[in-house]
Amino acid sequence: MTVTSEPSTLTHQQMQTWRRDGYYIARGLFDAHEVAEIRDGFMKLYENGPIEGLSEINPAFAPTDPLARWPRVLHPHAHPECSVYQLSRKYMLEKRV
Repeated sequence: MTVTSEPSTLTHQQMQTWRRDGYYIARGLFDAHEVAEIRDGFMKLYENGPIEGLSEINPAFAPTDPLARWPRVLHPHAHPECSVYQLSRKYMLEKRV
């Protein structure tokens, strides 16, 4: 998949993947700088552990499950008090997405 600033559509095969799996991984959509920006923002957010009301915490996660250590962040774009609010909105609204 070529990344451009112009909106594009998924290929037939990509749409089949979407329909079969319920998601599609757009490899290469973001460049290394963008990925680092997202990673670093969320790593800083969690440097002191999960955040009540923003993190999905489930005691049923096995200790080996990454979600036990790095829980999902639920709707950070809807929490202006959150340090990744602007970052998450920026990428959520990104034309390529």
